[in-house]
Amino acid sequence: MDIKQLNQRYALHLAELELAQYMGELYPAEEGEGEKIRNYFMSTPNRRAFGIKCAICTLKDMDCPPSKIAQRIGVSINAVDTMISECESCGWIEVTRLENNYRRVRASQVLVDQWVKYATVVADYSVDKDFGGIQSARKYHKAIG
Repeated sequence: MDIKQLNQRYALHLAELELAQYMGELYPAEEGEGEKIRNYFMSTPNRRAFGIKCAICTLKDMDCPPSKIAQRIGVSINAVDTMISECESCGWIEVTRLENNYRRVRASQVLVDQWVKYATVVADYSVDKDFGGIQSARKYHKAIG
Protein backbone atom coordinates (compact mmCIF):
# COMPACT_ATOMS: atom_id res chain seq x y z
CA MET A 1 0.00 0.00 0.00
CA ASP A 2 1.46 3.39 -0.92
CA ILE A 3 1.46 6.50 1.27
CA LYS A 4 -1.55 8.00 -0.53
CA GLN A 5 -3.64 4.90 0.21
CA LEU A 6 -2.48 4.90 3.84
CA ASN A 7 -3.39 8.57 4.20
CA GLN A 8 -6.80 7.97 2.64
CA ARG A 9 -7.49 5.01 4.93
CA TYR A 10 -6.52 7.09 7.96
CA ALA A 11 -8.65 10.01 6.71
CA LEU A 12 -11.66 7.73 6.24
CA HIS A 13 -11.45 6.31 9.75
CA LEU A 14 -10.86 9.76 11.23
CA ALA A 15 -13.91 11.12 9.39
CA GLU A 16 -16.00 8.21 10.69
CA LEU A 17 -14.76 8.89 14.23
CA GLU A 18 -15.52 12.62 13.96
CA LEU A 19 -19.00 11.96 12.59
CA ALA A 20 -19.78 9.38 15.27
CA GLN A 21 -18.59 11.85 17.90
CA TYR A 22 -20.68 14.66 16.40
CA MET A 23 -23.78 12.46 16.21
CA GLY A 24 -23.35 11.32 19.81
CA GLU A 25 -22.84 7.72 18.73
CA LEU A 26 -19.23 7.39 19.82
CA TYR A 27 -19.78 8.09 23.47
CA PRO A 28 -23.36 7.81 24.68
CA ALA A 29 -23.01 9.12 28.24
CA GLU A 30 -24.82 7.41 31.04
CA GLU A 31 -27.90 9.11 32.40
CA GLY A 32 -27.58 11.61 35.19
CA GLU A 33 -24.50 13.76 35.70
CA GLY A 34 -22.58 12.21 32.80
CA GLU A 35 -25.38 13.07 30.41
CA LYS A 36 -25.60 16.63 31.74
CA ILE A 37 -21.83 17.07 31.32
CA ARG A 38 -21.89 15.65 27.80
CA ASN A 39 -24.86 17.79 26.74
CA TYR A 40 -23.32 20.97 28.13
CA PHE A 41 -19.83 20.53 26.73
CA MET A 42 -21.02 19.27 23.35
CA SER A 43 -23.54 22.10 22.91
CA THR A 44 -21.04 24.60 21.45
CA PRO A 45 -17.44 24.51 20.24
CA ASN A 46 -16.50 27.10 22.89
CA ARG A 47 -17.91 25.01 25.73
CA ARG A 48 -16.18 21.93 24.38
CA ALA A 49 -12.84 23.72 24.19
CA PHE A 50 -13.33 25.16 27.69
CA GLY A 51 -14.08 21.73 29.15
CA ILE A 52 -11.09 20.17 27.42
CA LYS A 53 -8.79 22.95 28.63
CA CYS A 54 -10.05 22.56 32.21
CA ALA A 55 -9.46 18.80 32.01
CA ILE A 56 -5.94 19.43 30.72
CA CYS A 57 -5.27 21.78 33.64
CA THR A 58 -6.31 19.10 36.14
CA LEU A 59 -4.52 16.25 34.37
CA LYS A 60 -1.34 18.36 34.43
CA ASP A 61 -2.02 19.29 38.09
CA MET A 62 -2.20 22.97 37.22
CA ASP A 63 -4.58 25.74 38.13
CA CYS A 64 -5.21 27.87 35.05
CA PRO A 65 -6.01 31.59 35.04
CA PRO A 66 -9.19 32.44 33.11
CA SER A 67 -7.29 34.93 30.94
CA LYS A 68 -4.96 32.18 29.73
CA ILE A 69 -7.92 29.88 29.04
CA ALA A 70 -9.62 32.63 27.01
CA GLN A 71 -6.42 33.26 25.08
CA ARG A 72 -5.77 29.57 24.42
CA ILE A 73 -9.27 28.71 23.19
CA GLY A 74 -9.79 31.99 21.34
CA VAL A 75 -12.79 33.42 23.15
CA SER A 76 -13.46 36.55 25.16
CA ILE A 77 -12.82 36.70 28.88
CA ASN A 78 -16.56 37.40 29.27
CA ALA A 79 -17.36 34.09 27.58
CA VAL A 80 -14.94 32.29 29.90
CA ASP A 81 -16.45 34.06 32.93
CA THR A 82 -19.90 32.84 31.89
CA MET A 83 -18.69 29.26 31.47
CA ILE A 84 -16.87 29.41 34.80
CA SER A 85 -20.04 30.55 36.52
CA GLU A 86 -22.18 27.88 34.84
CA CYS A 87 -19.71 25.04 35.42
CA GLU A 88 -18.79 25.98 38.98
CA SER A 89 -22.45 26.02 40.01
CA CYS A 90 -22.78 22.47 38.63
CA GLY A 91 -19.62 21.27 40.38
CA TRP A 92 -17.82 20.50 37.13
CA ILE A 93 -14.90 22.83 37.78
CA GLU A 94 -13.06 24.05 40.84
CA VAL A 95 -12.23 27.72 41.20
CA THR A 96 -9.55 28.94 43.58
CA ARG A 97 -9.99 32.58 44.49
CA LEU A 98 -6.89 34.59 45.33
CA GLU A 99 -6.23 38.16 46.41
CA ASN A 100 -7.30 40.98 44.10
CA ASN A 101 -10.07 38.84 42.58
CA TYR A 102 -7.58 36.61 40.79
CA ARG A 103 -8.90 33.14 40.07
CA ARG A 104 -7.47 29.81 39.03
CA VAL A 105 -9.57 27.12 37.37
CA ARG A 106 -9.35 23.37 36.93
CA ALA A 107 -11.78 20.55 36.19
CA SER A 108 -13.39 18.77 39.11
CA GLN A 109 -12.89 15.03 39.46
CA VAL A 110 -16.31 14.29 37.95
CA LEU A 111 -15.38 16.17 34.76
CA VAL A 112 -11.97 14.51 34.58
CA ASP A 113 -13.59 11.10 35.05
CA GLN A 114 -15.95 11.79 32.13
CA TRP A 115 -13.03 12.93 29.96
CA VAL A 116 -11.08 9.75 30.78
CA LYS A 117 -14.12 7.62 29.89
CA TYR A 118 -14.42 9.47 26.59
CA ALA A 119 -10.70 9.12 25.88
CA THR A 120 -10.93 5.40 26.55
CA VAL A 121 -13.78 5.04 24.05
CA VAL A 122 -11.74 6.95 21.45
CA ALA A 123 -8.71 4.74 22.18
CA ASP A 124 -10.83 1.60 21.76
CA TYR A 125 -12.23 2.94 18.49
CA SER A 126 -8.69 3.70 17.32
CA VAL A 127 -7.65 0.13 18.05
CA ASP A 128 -10.70 -1.25 16.24
CA LYS A 129 -9.89 0.85 13.16
CA ASP A 130 -6.16 0.06 13.47
CA PHE A 131 -5.04 3.68 13.64
CA GLY A 132 -1.79 2.47 15.22
CA GLY A 133 -1.12 0.04 12.38
CA ILE A 134 -1.82 2.68 9.76
CA GLN A 135 0.45 5.13 11.57
CA SER A 136 3.22 2.54 11.81
CA ALA A 137 2.94 1.80 8.10
CA ARG A 138 3.04 5.55 7.33
CA LYS A 139 6.12 5.95 9.54
CA TYR A 140 8.00 3.09 7.88
CA HIS A 141 6.92 4.20 4.41
CA LYS A 142 8.32 7.67 5.08
CA ALA A 143 11.53 6.20 6.54
CA ILE A 144 12.25 4.15 3.43
CA GLY A 145 11.30 6.99 1.15
